[in-house]
Amino acid sequence: MEKGWVHSVSFSPSGNKLAWVSHDCTISVADSSGSQPITCVVRLENLPFQACLFVTENIILAAGHDNSPYKYAWDGKNIKIEGDIDTLTRNKSSQPAEISAMSKFRNLDKLAQASGVVSASSKKTHANTITCLLRMPNNTMASSGLDSKIVIWDKF
Repeated sequence: MEKGWVHSVSFSPSGNKLAWVSHDCTISVADSSGSQPITCVVRLENLPFQACLFVTENIILAAGHDNSPYKYAWDGKNIKIEGDIDTLTRNKSSQPAEISAMSKFRNLDKLAQASGVVSASSKKTHANTITCLLRMPNNTMASSGLDSKIVIWDKF
């Protein structure tokens, strides 16, 4: 970490690895499972993350101001992005659902969206910053954010 502060930390299931995300747009891992401890810091192109979660010994999820969780892989030396969870789990054949008149007015007020206007963030499950990630039973994960949504992710 060069500048900024740490937003979130997470231990791996074994407790031998620690991941953290910082306000300076970095994701970091400290790994003490080998004979020599290793620390890796990667500067990201994303906006700062607010939460991180080790879901397996080598998979880290991180989320924040980009409104979508991202999947990272730790290979013992480097952190590599595997993708945006919204994109990885989106069913490409799904069609947009019809919207009721009541929903149009609610979205106009709540999301400041006019009818027919589709923003990049509306294609994401969360409409605002994700502030919390939580491991759940049966290989699922929950996220919550400033959009007042709690989302259960069963594929990541």
